[in-house]
Amino acid sequence: MIKIYDKICVDAVVQSKIANNGFWKFNTIMYMSAFLCINFMTIAIILKSILPLELGDFYEKKA
Repeated sequence: MIKIYDKICVDAVVQSKIANNGFWKFNTIMYMSAFLCINFMTIAIILKSILPLELGDFYEKKA
């Protein structure tokens, strides 16, 4: 899985350097951050449906 993310990140940097000569760093970080955020949210939603845990399940409630 990490190899896939590495390939995506390297490809994004290389393509952005070719397309945007001066302003490529900001564009690359923004697009990669959005892409990785969408992936993280998808995994979180899938795990939430498989393992229906609430935040309160991890600690005891004080009355």
